[in-house]
Amino acid sequence: MEQRHCLFYEFVPNKTLEFHMHENGQPVILWESILKIAIGSAKGIAYLHEDCSPTIIHRDIKVANIFLDPRFEAKVGLK
Repeated sequence: MEQRHCLFYEFVPNKTLEFHMHENGQPVILWESILKIAIGSAKGIAYLHEDCSPTIIHRDIKVANIFLDPRFEAKVGLK
């Protein structure tokens, strides 16, 4: 039997960082939120690259792969 891997994501109603940066008509994200998103993204990538076992090398880091939860906490994923 063939083994398959599957990723499940929680629902992230605030879409992606790309959506908030490039879609017309979106309100400007406050500096405090931008800093929180940057730190959360860095922590997520560091976890994947250094702390999880086996380590995962995320080779497609971009704003379209940074998802935002209801509190604008960053979630690193794949799109």
